[in-house]
Amino acid sequence: LALLTALACVGRWGFVLPVLPNVQPMTTILLLITLHFGVFDGMIVSVLSVLITNMLLGMGPWTLHQILTYIIIMALTGLLQPLYTSRD
Repeated sequence: LALLTALACVGRWGFVLPVLPNVQPMTTILLLITLHFGVFDGMIVSVLSVLITNMLLGMGPWTLHQILTYIIIMALTGLLQPLYTSRD
């Protein structure tokens, strides 16, 4: 989980510059983690990734909203996980 958290953080830091606005590879990485490893691991990696990247990019009241949003996204992805795993 630590390596996946580092991958998500690097993915977010890599797109901080305004070259490509609103491109977040972190969300895609977290969705793939949730689909392959489960909802709990996806939530752990998402919370840690948001906290670590916000320590360097700027911590504020939006941090809690980002964490809650990623938790909701991971929970909804967990609901769709049986559709993903049924492709045998």
